[in-house]
Order: sequence, then C-alpha cells, then structure tokens
Amino acid sequence: MLNGAVMRITLLLAAVLVTACADSPTHEQVEGQVTVDESSATRIAGSYVAGEDTLAFEARELEPNLVAVTLNLHGMTLDATLDTRDGNRMWSQDAFSTASGEDTTIALEDSELIQQFVRAIEAENIGVSLGDGLAFHFGSVINLWAQWVPAMDPVRIKFEDRDRAVDMCWWAGAPDRYHDYDGHDCDACSGDPRQGQGKSNCSSYVAYGPYYSGTTWYYNGSWVSGDDMMGHGNYTYQTGDCYGRYGAGCGSGNAYFQENASHDHCVRNGHVTYSSWCSDELWNTTSAYNCW
Repeated sequence: MLNGAVMRITLLLAAVLVTACADSPTHEQVEGQVTVDESSATRIAGSYVAGEDTLAFEARELEPNLVAVTLNLHGMTLDATLDTRDGNRMWSQDAFSTASGEDTTIALEDSELIQQFVRAIEAENIGVSLGDGLAFHFGSVINLWAQWVPAMDPVRIKFEDRDRAVDMCWWAGAPDRYHDYDGHDCDACSGDPRQGQGKSNCSSYVAYGPYYSGTTWYYNGSWVSGDDMMGHGNYTYQTGDCYGRYGAGCGSGNAYFQENASHDHCVRNGHVTYSSWCSDELWNTTSAYNCW
C-alpha cells in the first residue's frame, strides 16, 4: 500500500493530468513513409523516406540464431550482428562510410532520423520489437541506435544475459506499488543504487508500468530533457507509462527493466538525451521480453 507521502503525490499527479493531458507529447506520432519490400521469418528489408532523408534497412537470419541488421542513411552504414543462442545475445556493431568503408560516428541528426523510422516501422504491424524472432531482434537494434549518444564509440561488443536482466514486470502490473529506488551514475551523484552503491542525490522512487495510461507525465510535469529538471533531488517520486520501458519514443510492447529505467532517469532528469553521462546507462539496457 502507498504511504501517505506517495498517496499525496499520486493525487497531485491525477490533478495535473486532468488539466495537462492535452499538452502530452505525441510520442506515437508517425512521420515519413515506410516501404517494406520483404517481411519474412528470415529477411526484413525496405526503405524509409522522411522529407529529403532516405534510410534503407535490412535484417537477415544468416543461419539459425545468427542475425545481421544493416541501416544505410546519410552516407553511412550501421551494421550489427547478433548471436542469439540460449535466449542470450552476443551483439557486435560498427558504423562506417558507405562509400569508403572508413570509420565514422553516429551524430544526433542520424539518431533522430532513426527514431522517426522506428516509430514508422513499428506502426507497420509486421511484428517489429515483438515476439522472439527476427523482427524482435531487428527492433532491439534499431531502438538502441535511435537513442544513441554521440559521445559513444559505435564500434561495440555487447553481451545480454537474459537470466541476469532485472525484470520489473511484477511492479509494472501492480498500480499500487513503487519500486524502492532507481538512479544513475552522473556528475552530481555519489553512487548508483542499481550498481549496489548507496542512495544518493540521484536516487528516486520509481513507478514502472502504464501509470496514467496514454501519457508520459510524472510528478512535476512531463518527460522532457534539460538542465531545468528536478530529478536530482533525493526521495522524489517519478511515474509514467514510458518509465523503464525499452525503446526510443517509449518503444513498443510492454517490457520494463531496471537498466532501461536508469537510462530514462539519466536523460530525463538533468541531462539532454545526447549527454555523455548517460552513455553507460544506454549501453547496459537490455531489450525486452514483453510482460504482457
């Protein structure tokens, strides 16, 4: 049961929603046009056009449990290979000039275009980010690239252990429960509770799940990024249907993990989305096996 302080915060949130829902971000808005040339269990391919930008995409099952994902945009190729044996994933990736093969970086304008593409391709209802097959792994890769922090080196190797992912589905499915603490490692913190360290001025009570369904609101306004946020205060309360949910612009499906919430806490409380303080949180996120 919520304690008195949390109940007061909850009642305040309800009042805010009554007057402010009309200004809620339209995170499900789709821009541009997707053309899907193939959508099968072994290959997904096509293109996305938004204004003067064109993005080509392909995801292929090279062999059982081995997936390759490629995006071409702005003269750059993003390439990832995922070994998906035993429900885990060994994930390697690279970014390079399409014309010359030279190493390059992922700029903010690149990730913004990919984020628009993610929303558009997920709206095509071909299973992207859902289930457990090729479309699911494809969705995981493009959602990560859509949230990319330019300070990060795109040449990466990532291991995701499904058994070690801290699944918050139980909390997300219970509207009267708050997780004790969440946090992130940043320039204003002495530690991150999610890494076994002490509570600090980056720690907050967090509610996972579809709270105030259809919104992205939390205790003092809306999900935004910037230095004017209040999230670095200790013992603050945060909630929202996107909090802890994997994916750019709220993502797809309904899966909630502590790693994803730490990243949300970083970019939505005192740091812009491309802050280098949030890069380790982003790379440690695990993409989700849906709760429901």
